[in-house]
Amino acid sequence: MINKHESKFFGMKLVDYVPNEPIKAKTVPRLVMNEYRASEFLGVKDTFEALRKDPRAKDLEAIAIGPYNESYDDDASKVIKELTSAASKKLFTKLRAVFLGDIIGEEQEISWIHVGNPGKILDAYPELERLQVRGTESFKFKCAPHDALKSLVIESGGLPKAVIKGVIEAGFANLEELELWLGSENYGANHTVDDLMPILSGRVFPKLRRLALRNCEYTDQIAVALADAPVLGRITELDLSMGTLGDDGANALLGSPLFARLESVDLSHHYMSPAVMKKIAAAGPKVITKDRLTADDEEGDRYIQVAE
Repeated sequence: MINKHESKFFGMKLVDYVPNEPIKAKTVPRLVMNEYRASEFLGVKDTFEALRKDPRAKDLEAIAIGPYNESYDDDASKVIKELTSAASKKLFTKLRAVFLGDIIGEEQEISWIHVGNPGKILDAYPELERLQVRGTESFKFKCAPHDALKSLVIESGGLPKAVIKGVIEAGFANLEELELWLGSENYGANHTVDDLMPILSGRVFPKLRRLALRNCEYTDQIAVALADAPVLGRITELDLSMGTLGDDGANALLGSPLFARLESVDLSHHYMSPAVMKKIAAAGPKVITKDRLTADDEEGDRYIQVAE
């Protein structure tokens, strides 16, 4: 479970936005729009209306969207509509980053967060450089080609393969960071390593420097595919954390001549043996191997870090 809000986004401090109070300079407002907190906060439409009236709104570089549900079945369509409407009215002309779903477990579990299609935000803001999305239910991803995006982070308890396909088809020519939380089959993850091959082959995202395929139930298969994948020769940072990496996947990486050239590798939350951990720590790149787990003795089951 995600139990702590991020303190920074896009290099600035994240601060809960209070409608009709001034936005603080050099901060990112976190909009909270939830009927269960109606005594303190407004709904989606009224919150955005208050935000647009603030003199600093026209200079906002980043916005974070906290709880936006007016029921547990609501997706982010109302939020996305407000953001796209503001773009059409030239209200947030300096916006460069959006975090859709800055929501922790006590507010709503990640696999219960309904998303919709955040690709519409990219269509509305052609200068957007970073998009971060958290959620699982009713998740779609479709957008036109977007040349400004440098960082795409999708955090999910069970990512549908249609979202992976949508990301690949978007063809982000200048994307430098791609982070996907692949999630659990129990919560809607219906993809395999084959669905990731356009990324691993290097066919897309020619400027990619950081690849994070996290929170995955088949991390060993990804590692084996990565061992001789062209993308490994392109990136400088690899993140396979929060997943199920074991000795098979780690040994495959160790056998790749490209692995040692990486600048950093995060393998935390893993199932490697101590002997293999020692080998991979001495392989060359800065490797993080904290949070070692052991598989279930009877079934041999491995678990990802975040699913519900």
